[in-house]
Amino acid sequence: MVEAMVASGCSVSVAPGLRVLRAQAGVAWIKLKPEVRRKIYVAYRRGERNHPRIKVFVEEIVRAVSSIPG
Repeated sequence: MVEAMVASGCSVSVAPGLRVLRAQAGVAWIKLKPEVRRKIYVAYRRGERNHPRIKVFVEEIVRAVSSIPG
């Protein structure tokens, strides 16, 4: 929705790099300088780190993040 508003000339926006897949017609993505960085954390209950679902979820997040350039 935000990208459509930008494309129609009604808005400008700041979006996370993960959002940039391909630009909609009429939208230009420009990297901020200096580049803005952030940290993302995963929270789970104490003692649950080895629960099969938690373990798979955390492993998948780490795998996905490691494939992001930059």
